[in-house]
Amino acid sequence: MVCGQPDDNPNTPYDNAKPARPKHFFLVLERIINFFLFQLAFWLLPILGIMTAAIFYKSLGGPEVWERVKSWWRAIGIGYALLFFAWILVGILLSIFGYTSAWWKI
Repeated sequence: MVCGQPDDNPNTPYDNAKPARPKHFFLVLERIINFFLFQLAFWLLPILGIMTAAIFYKSLGGPEVWERVKSWWRAIGIGYALLFFAWILVGILLSIFGYTSAWWKI
């Protein structure tokens, strides 16, 4: 959690010892988004590769297996493309408005 801790963590940019306030909701939301975008997303490709190999090795199902695997890869590819282009778009917009630092460390 980002608030209500017994001691303040000096490695965080906020005070962990303060009681919960509305702004802490956004800090928790930021942690959840960072988890999904920067930690979980990098595990999806190897997991999908292992699942694909297991399905083809075990031949689970019939001709519909290839369509199911293709739909998985298509969905993951679209998701990664959206993440990549959103990252680029935010970087371009912030550089247009004059922000030159590492915006993902705000």
